[in-house]
Amino acid sequence: MAEVEVEQIVEVTDEVSKDKEEDEVEDQPRRMLFPTGLDKDSIREAYEDVRSDQTDTDWAVFKFQNCTITCTARGQGFEEFREQFGENDRAFGYIRIQMGDEMSKRQKFIFLTWIGQYVGVLPRAKMSTDKALIREVLSVSIR
Repeated sequence: MAEVEVEQIVEVTDEVSKDKEEDEVEDQPRRMLFPTGLDKDSIREAYEDVRSDQTDTDWAVFKFQNCTITCTARGQGFEEFREQFGENDRAFGYIRIQMGDEMSKRQKFIFLTWIGQYVGVLPRAKMSTDKALIREVLSVSIR
């Protein structure tokens, strides 16, 4: 089972001059997520590996290591692919599926976003922008 990835959070305090009315407002630190980075080489390499008819690789999983999305696993078989996604994980997956009957077999590719049920609100909300970043890397090969 994959290790639980925890995104780094930094606390930022407002340094605003306060008059007497503002002193009544509680001065709490705000949480801010670091910007997401990409390991473009590992992502692109894994993507090409899944797409290639020359390899046996059926899937790739991209997870967060600190604030960087990188390819963390590749392999064969749907069951092994499913095991890569935990309840505390935020991840992306790319998998090749064979469709059709004996006479007409086609390869289909699925790009998915995984957000485990125990992922916090801020990292959960950030997934849409992170998805756009990783799709940019993959779209270079798609075009």
